[in-house]
Amino acid sequence: MNIEINLKEDFINLLKLEMDTFGIKYSKSKDIEYQYLNYSRKRKIPTVNKVYNTPKIFAFYKYKDKIDEIIRALENNIDLSYRLSLLSMDSKKRDKMLDFFNIYHFHLGNKPHKKKTSFIERTDDLLFVYFYEEKAYILGVFPHPEEWLANNWFQIVYNNWPEVCASFELNGIVSNEDFSREEIVELRKSSINTSVYLNGKAYIPLNFGVTTSGARIEDTMLIDKTHMILEHLENILTNNLEIHLKKYLDKTKLRDFFKSKDNIKINIKSLQDYSLVLIIKNSIMNIEITYVDILK
Repeated sequence: MNIEINLKEDFINLLKLEMDTFGIKYSKSKDIEYQYLNYSRKRKIPTVNKVYNTPKIFAFYKYKDKIDEIIRALENNIDLSYRLSLLSMDSKKRDKMLDFFNIYHFHLGNKPHKKKTSFIERTDDLLFVYFYEEKAYILGVFPHPEEWLANNWFQIVYNNWPEVCASFELNGIVSNEDFSREEIVELRKSSINTSVYLNGKAYIPLNFGVTTSGARIEDTMLIDKTHMILEHLENILTNNLEIHLKKYLDKTKLRDFFKSKDNIKINIKSLQDYSLVLIIKNSIMNIEITYVDILK
């Protein structure tokens, strides 16, 4: 009896399948998991349970109806991806404003885009929204910025919700800003983490930073954890498969399953409610099992 299993490869193929299904561009020569998380973040606006508006919104009055519409959509978790950047369809391109600040920008057009009809028409003025811990913070409407990575976004959040910024304070670090605005922007473009200094305190810029490759640190941690889970599952299923199948097969079927000279194949069938569903089969039997059941 030989067990054929490669859960990491199955997992990657599922991620590719989703991106292929939705026409998302990705590079076959680079790590798919990082590209998937990048695509997912750029296309899937976080679910929130509360929306906060700035007391003095930096918005043009002509966009009031659009802003109200977007706020209602956020409050009711209605899809707004059609108002996002066209580059949200490309997993190879990083949105550094999202990576450093977790700030999304929404276009405020009225009609569908002429060429990309699944998007709204583009506008020079954009609505900027910061997301943190299932809450959305409306920062205001601004002209398309010349620079996306300066500290002005942190300053807006700090001015209106200083308690949010407190979560990102670097305790024990003395304010020592040695870089100009231009230098800060260039450093962040190069995926170098820089602090924000305000009123004698140091902060990380509304997120938890990036690696030198440009990936978010939290993505690296999540992918490492996922790989560990998949390796652990492979080890359990390769060495203790019979123990787990006893829950699903009577003695006769279990005996026939393992007496079969066919190879036993174990694959990931799907990702269901963030839980891996595995399929275990040979010519005798075809069984579905969630990884949660295996780890019980």
